[in-house]
Amino acid sequence: MNRSISADLIKCFSIFGVAFIHGSFILGCKSEIHTHLENLFRFCVPCFILIWAFYFEKSYAKKDKVERINYIKTRLKHLFIVYIIWSLLYFIYLAKWESLTPVKIITTHFAGRGWSGQYFFLILFQLLLLFPLLRWVYNNKLLRYASIVIIGALYIVLGYYFKTLPSGISKLSNLPFLYWIPYVFTGIALSREQIKKLPAIAALAVFVMPVEAYILTLKGVDYIDYITPLTLICSILTCSYFLQSSIKIKNSFISKTVNYIGQNTMTIFVTNPLIILLLQQIILTDLYGCSTLAKIVLPFLSTIIIGAIGLAMAEIIRKVKLNGILN
Repeated sequence: MNRSISADLIKCFSIFGVAFIHGSFILGCKSEIHTHLENLFRFCVPCFILIWAFYFEKSYAKKDKVERINYIKTRLKHLFIVYIIWSLLYFIYLAKWESLTPVKIITTHFAGRGWSGQYFFLILFQLLLLFPLLRWVYNNKLLRYASIVIIGALYIVLGYYFKTLPSGISKLSNLPFLYWIPYVFTGIALSREQIKKLPAIAALAVFVMPVEAYILTLKGVDYIDYITPLTLICSILTCSYFLQSSIKIKNSFISKTVNYIGQNTMTIFVTNPLIILLLQQIILTDLYGCSTLAKIVLPFLSTIIIGAIGLAMAEIIRKVKLNGILN
C-alpha cells in the first residue's frame, strides 16, 4: 500500500499535538495562551484512532474469515509487546519502590496512567478485540444510526453535565471503547469512500475546539479533555478532510520529512514521556514575566526539541534492528 502524504500530514500534526500537550512546558512560560494551544491540539488522539480504523478496515476487508482472525491476533500480539516493553521501562524508572504493592503495580503503572499516552494502548486493545463486532454494527444501518445517536447523547452528557454523573465514571476517564466508536465508524466509512468529499474549510474545524474548552472552563464545567461534542465533531471533520485529499508536496525535502515523521509516529508517541522526564532534569526553566511572543514561541520550540529527539531515537532503534519490537 502506497503511503499517502495527506495521511502522513495529519499524523505529523497529531504527533506534534501529543508532544505539545505532554511537554511544551519544558522551556517555561506556561500561560493562559499555552492552555488554549493545548486545547487546540486535542484532535491528536481522536485522529490517531480514526486513521487506525481507516487503514485497519482497508486491510481487514481484503482478507477471508480465517485471515481476519489471524490478522487481529498478529496485531494484538505486536501491540501488546510494544505496550508491555515500554510500560516496564517506565515502571522501572517511575516506581516508588518503598511503597509498592501488587495492586499499586497494576493500577498505577499498567492500567492506563503509568505514563503519558499509555491509555491509548488500552483503547486500541479494546477496539482491536471488538473490531469484528463494531464492523457488524456499522454494516447494519439501523444499529449504526442508533449507536451514533446514543453515543452522541453520551458525549453531550459527559461534555456538558459531567458533574451529574456517578464518580466512578470520572475514574474511567477516556478509557471505555464506547467513546471512540464514532471515530471507528468514520474510519470505516472513509476507507469505503462512503462520505461525501469535504470542503477545504473542514481542515480548520479544530480551531473551534479551544472556544468550547474556554467556555466550559469559564462556566466551571468539569469534562474529560477528549470527550466533548465539539472535540468529536471537529476532529472528525479535520481528519476526514486530510484522509479524503490527495495533497501534493513538490519540495522533495519537505515531502520526505513528512513521510519519515509519518512512519515514526509510534516511536515518538512511546518515547516522548521519557524524553520529557530527562529534559526536565536538564533544561526546565521558569521564565516568569516573559513576553507574549515568548509565551507562544517557547512551547512550540519545546515541542520541536522533543520531536527531534524522538526521531533520533527512532533512527537508533532502526539501526539496532529493534523496530517492530519497540515501535
